[in-house]
Amino acid sequence: MSTHPRFTVATASGHGLAEIAASLPLSLTPTGGAPQIAAVDGSAGWERRAGEALAGGALAAVVGPPTAHDDGGHLPDDAAGRVVVAWGFASNPGVLAAAEAAAALRGRAVLAECRVTVPDAGLVDAALLDALTACGRVFGAFGPVGTLVSGPAGQHCAGHLASGAPLALALVVSAAGPATLTLRLLTEDGGLTAHVPSAATAAPAEVRIVGPDGERLLPTRWETSRRASWRRAIAIAAGAQPPGTSPSSIARPRSSRPARTAEPTPEIRFDNNPFQYLNDEGLIMTASSTTFSRRGFLGLAAAAAAVPALAACGGGSASGGGNGEIKFWDMPWGTPAYNEAAKKLVEGYQPASGNLKASYQIIQWNNFYQTFSSAIASKTGPAVSTGGGFQAFQFDQQGQIAHADGVVDAMKKNGMYDDLLPGVLDPFKSANGYVAVPWQLDMRVFWYRKSLFDQAGVGLPKDWATLLEAGKALKKIGAFGFMTGAGAGNNYGNHSMIMMMVNNGGGVWSKDGQLDLMNDRNVEAVEFLFELRSNGIIDPACLGYTTDNMSAQWKDKKAGFGLFQVGVPQRVGDTSGDIMVADPIAGPHGDKATIVFPNNIMMYKNTPSQASSEAFLVNYLGQLKDLWQQKLMNSLPVFKSITQIPEFANDPNNVKIVKDWQPIAKTFAAQGSALNANLAALDGGQALNQFTQTVLSGQTDAKTALQTFQSSLQSVIKS
Repeated sequence: MSTHPRFTVATASGHGLAEIAASLPLSLTPTGGAPQIAAVDGSAGWERRAGEALAGGALAAVVGPPTAHDDGGHLPDDAAGRVVVAWGFASNPGVLAAAEAAAALRGRAVLAECRVTVPDAGLVDAALLDALTACGRVFGAFGPVGTLVSGPAGQHCAGHLASGAPLALALVVSAAGPATLTLRLLTEDGGLTAHVPSAATAAPAEVRIVGPDGERLLPTRWETSRRASWRRAIAIAAGAQPPGTSPSSIARPRSSRPARTAEPTPEIRFDNNPFQYLNDEGLIMTASSTTFSRRGFLGLAAAAAAVPALAACGGGSASGGGNGEIKFWDMPWGTPAYNEAAKKLVEGYQPASGNLKASYQIIQWNNFYQTFSSAIASKTGPAVSTGGGFQAFQFDQQGQIAHADGVVDAMKKNGMYDDLLPGVLDPFKSANGYVAVPWQLDMRVFWYRKSLFDQAGVGLPKDWATLLEAGKALKKIGAFGFMTGAGAGNNYGNHSMIMMMVNNGGGVWSKDGQLDLMNDRNVEAVEFLFELRSNGIIDPACLGYTTDNMSAQWKDKKAGFGLFQVGVPQRVGDTSGDIMVADPIAGPHGDKATIVFPNNIMMYKNTPSQASSEAFLVNYLGQLKDLWQQKLMNSLPVFKSITQIPEFANDPNNVKIVKDWQPIAKTFAAQGSALNANLAALDGGQALNQFTQTVLSGQTDAKTALQTFQSSLQSVIKS
């Protein structure tokens, strides 16, 4: 009969050790003397304390989550292999499982993302150490990492994997919940996502693998990271391989490693500071000495396990074309069928002699700006892309955009320029050239349900006065006359605020682009919104409505009138003809206007061939008709010829939007017309979100709400 080895631990030497020992009764036994497995606090000086414990007879040591510090410390080589660092995230069994599953994906990776959230700014350094170690275990080796943005709210960093795929890392300070870590490794046909909860909770990590055959959830391990770390230490003390790890991912003395006479220790950098690999627990020493430094330890604690491969990792010189191709990044503008069709257009592109072919990659909306920023900073980004409505202006401000004047010239020669709807190109003209070219229009128009107006016995609104009258009539039959929403991920409430200002001849900006929220037209518009709210014409529950909730209100005949996108009947699932586009309404001074988001395609300076980028973009614009022919787009095309194809023109709502709404549409730049980078701070920013919540909840008054909005927005825009 075999016996299970037991090791002593001084349970009084650390908080929670008694519970750990009790959960591993066959392996650990409390002692008041010198322990066989030492618990070492992770505060400054832990290297010295761990070394002393091992020198004093301990077989292994478990170090609590280490802190970044400037104190020198030395961990002897013969001791390094007997130290286990109990990381809050990186030691979670789910991370170790993800590391094993990711091994087959790393060579095919197109993007790696890490997002860690902490509830307090004082936890940032430790969380970054922990997250970087987890990155190394799951993503493998990665190259130089640099900080893009750092401030009280967090930190954004960028680098690249050994394969050249971009690595994006975000650390966010938010008191909204406990600490969490999310890791994503994306490939062309799927990828891996790991959600790791706070070490303070017993909830397990979730690791999901997505591939051509669908999604699968890896087996769940209900074990805390701390308990898992102690089990690894027990295995080391027993002379066995720690469970759940591979031989290459265990901390071992350097003397047990293969000789590296032919391969120098790889150098890694964080914000241009050099560090070197010490052992697989993620311990990093500066390249020039054996002392830890705060910047060094904070820099790249995550070289874990895969550092030898890092020597082959370049310094971020990759261009916007892989293997001599123009990389085109696209967003999920509809169902997966849209991206499949767009990919076929790209892969079917046959360039003229001398120009390069193109490749297609989907970039998800979640954290998309961070993804682009990281890739562009590490020179692994696209040559051409779609993206956020104001993204091109943000990157143009950074000197990263290749202007599209050559594309516009080509469009003038081939007739595409004359085919554009009126005014759609003008917002993209800057003092230095065209920043991008439009390809679709995300319109905001009023819709109504005819049967509800018939039931209420009221006519369709023609102006604000009749909108108020119709809203009161609809309320009597249990419907709402100004449907909107401001729940999670829903910007229609925001858009309704700006649309009503613009519909009254106002807007956030003056004609010369200066912040101008306090003008009389805006005050009048917000006062009217307060009036709609006080009369019950705006649903009080709209503060929590997602876009799906709004769709449900339309489907359930609770919404009689309101602002929405193109294609509402199809979105709602009612194509009976009862839901229709309304006529534009006039403001108190006769103004008629709505808002539009002209989505665009941009080019980047980091391209293997600017001529090839331009040739591809001109060709792609010429193929867009195919997407509307397949009815894959919930937006207006920018070309008049596409608005005339049967698949589009057979819908009378589409025809009405093109005829009556598009000519009066204004951008978020109103009262001005030229788009700029500041609009990104407005669209979906906290200033606008808070303003919308204030108005829709009926708090305060119009002038106070606008003044607060202006002050908040002023603090985040660039003058």
